[in-house]
Amino acid sequence: MSCLENELTKQILEDAKRGELWLYDDLNDETGFYLIHALKKQNKDANCSHIHININSPGGQTKYLFPIIDLMEIIRPNVVCTVDHIAGSGAAIILACGSKRMALENAAIMVHGISYGTGTSPQKLPFHESYLQMVKAKEEKVCRILAKKTNKPYSYWDKIFKTNEDRWFGAEEALEVGLIDEIIK
Repeated sequence: MSCLENELTKQILEDAKRGELWLYDDLNDETGFYLIHALKKQNKDANCSHIHININSPGGQTKYLFPIIDLMEIIRPNVVCTVDHIAGSGAAIILACGSKRMALENAAIMVHGISYGTGTSPQKLPFHESYLQMVKAKEEKVCRILAKKTNKPYSYWDKIFKTNEDRWFGAEEALEVGLIDEIIK
């Protein structure tokens, strides 16, 4: 590990103590564990009134998405999310679940159907029927979450998920559909 990496790691850990969290990579084993651990730790801190998640991530493993968004709903501190550049896939859902959601004016937000690590729609691959039912149930849950958190109905999000294509939103359009509450200029 280089000196720069050591200093950056120290800074990230110091930031986490103050409720400043970073999702600046794929949502993977390391970042997923870090966010879950930090959210739980901040929830125990009586002095913590809000947590801020800074996002620049293409998304990643859904096995961390649901625990993170579930925690965001039940912990005491408000969770503020800011997209600095990209919030793709699961990172976009984390953004949408924030108590306050912001994006820099040149940020991009992307949603799509759940691939569960396959890189494509599971419907295009030879999976067991029970697996496909599980994926469908998770997609329905995400559509319900997005319908609740944005100003678009379930059918709007369901249509996007069923196309099995990436749907990109610039900051202005993300504001219009309710994925964010504010554009930072």
